[in-house]
Amino acid sequence: MHKSFTAFSNIKNDKEAAFSQILDQLKQHEIIPQLILFSSCNPYFNYVSQKLFECFPETQIVGCTSCYQFNSSGNNEYGISLLAVAGGIEVKAGVILEAASYPMKYFGQLEKVLKYFKSYENMCCVEFTTANSNGEELVLDTLNKGLEEKNITIFGSTAGYCSFDENNVSMVSVNGQVYENACAFVLLKNLDGKIFTYKENIYIPTKNVFTVTDVDSHNRIVYEYNGEPAAVAIARALDTEVSNLGSMLEGKPMGRCVDGDVYITETNKVNPDNSISYYSQIYNYTKIALMRTENIPEVFANTRKIVKNNISPDFMLIANCVSRKNLFEKEGLTGAFMNSLKTMSQTFWGLSGYGEQLDFVHMNQSMVLIAFE
Repeated sequence: MHKSFTAFSNIKNDKEAAFSQILDQLKQHEIIPQLILFSSCNPYFNYVSQKLFECFPETQIVGCTSCYQFNSSGNNEYGISLLAVAGGIEVKAGVILEAASYPMKYFGQLEKVLKYFKSYENMCCVEFTTANSNGEELVLDTLNKGLEEKNITIFGSTAGYCSFDENNVSMVSVNGQVYENACAFVLLKNLDGKIFTYKENIYIPTKNVFTVTDVDSHNRIVYEYNGEPAAVAIARALDTEVSNLGSMLEGKPMGRCVDGDVYITETNKVNPDNSISYYSQIYNYTKIALMRTENIPEVFANTRKIVKNNISPDFMLIANCVSRKNLFEKEGLTGAFMNSLKTMSQTFWGLSGYGEQLDFVHMNQSMVLIAFE
């Protein structure tokens, strides 16, 4: 049987006090967790990583910086958010370095962790990859090589950083050691039941669908849609000038149509040569559509229905894009989002970062969740 619980601190500008508050909450449960997942604002991260490892040296501890911390105990941009799990699981953590350039070089680290387990049923990989490197797809390729044939699904987030951090540093940690340009991961086997994953989109495709005809996938730049400059094609569809396109694309992501599903990618910038840069890879001859928002409360209700029809979660993990977080704040929907999560599981832990990963696909402006029976 799982023993899972969350801890939260929203103390600002005092990392020692914030950690002390977290530790007091952990001690109330009088157990030594097998797994701790945590996120924090950047100024706290190194300190929290070290102190958690000092206090729980036998626990697998994986964390990352985040734009926004939330769990079933609280939510805020600053502070510390933590999930602890004991009982009903097997876990082992690892790290893959050089995420931006050559993560495959560290494939042996994944193999080493895999050898810890005797079987791979009801198992997932939870991973956090640092931002600002275009490295997510490279990391996913590395993980895919070792996990796909074993039917081990992936859930993850690109580690963000809080708006008040002047250095814009994205970090991950494993068992007290902090890394930049890396992927922190933990293999998690559920001994008590099944694992269910879901991707929530608040956007749906419009009638404006384009075919990518010239692209630099590695650098996430589309040069042409339908044989003409990308910015020209999109500007025409939006009935605007190319000079206005950057602002017009705010809140209008693109949807990659793959095997009947839609994976969202957010615009980074419109370039002087009329190409468009994105935050996730797009491939040549892909069908891609301009998106628009759905009725967001109805989307929340549909997610609740789907989750409840498939699993009775003991605890859940959520990766919610920072762009969604910003939209929810603007539209006054943050409370509705949190309440929706609470109706699905009494115990959940989540973070807002710069991208989401599910089933070896990197995307933006989405929410992905993984629920454990």
